[in-house]
Amino acid sequence: MRQTSGDGRARADTAGEMAWAGRKLSPRRKQVIVAVDHGLPLDRVEGLERPLGVMRSLASNSQVDGTIASLGLLKTCGRLGIDLSHMARILTVDYVGFQTSGAMTLLSTREMILEPEAAGQVQADAFKMFLNLYDESDLLMRNIKDAERFVSAAERTGVPTLLEVVFYGNRSFADPRTQPAVFTRGCRLAMELGADALKVPMIEDAAAAAEAIDSVGVPTFVLGGARWESRLALQTELCRIAALPICGVMFGRNVWQTADIDQTISDIAGALRGSADG
Repeated sequence: MRQTSGDGRARADTAGEMAWAGRKLSPRRKQVIVAVDHGLPLDRVEGLERPLGVMRSLASNSQVDGTIASLGLLKTCGRLGIDLSHMARILTVDYVGFQTSGAMTLLSTREMILEPEAAGQVQADAFKMFLNLYDESDLLMRNIKDAERFVSAAERTGVPTLLEVVFYGNRSFADPRTQPAVFTRGCRLAMELGADALKVPMIEDAAAAAEAIDSVGVPTFVLGGARWESRLALQTELCRIAALPICGVMFGRNVWQTADIDQTISDIAGALRGSADG
């Protein structure tokens, strides 16, 4: 079933959008998913010194709809009896390294570290991997082939793939004048590859972001990125994000680097869903 937006364009109905990760993601509300996979690429991460404590906090919070984590962290949670069965477990399948070049952050490394069959070890509901819009065509093509391998494996494993569309080292994305067009290209490329869902950054031009997301018809989530400086800054950004045609958010630092994780999750859920949590 399709709904039609005010200008006559087809828009996927919400229940259909949520089918990408099965019953774990409710069609009744926008989702709050917490990413806890930062321990793979980063040596020291403030707020994740005790990742199992964060996972216990998420497991006991009814407003959390899912988590993004490494194979090792999900396996350890299972061994220690941290019950995540009520939420979507999204498995990170690649490793990335970062380096800076002037004002830009680049990917120094991007390697696949798991095969699609790994999902069965932790009953994963979805895979998550980077799709970086490299300026270099050979690196982009390698990333495309890796993405296609996991998307195609869904027929065998039954596990959908979430592509995190990012723009490390992309000079056109860094330029505000060309950023909307590059963002649109990234969303379109992920859709053409067969992604079951997208995770994208928020860009300055909210109208362009909304148009790009709406045009591809793929369930889309907004990532949090670097930690906002204050609760007011977080609330301001959430107001912009909530107006987009998205299924929810996937935040990391902006949850577990705050003084009160539960209150932050409540604030995010309230901004996305309104006063009623339904």
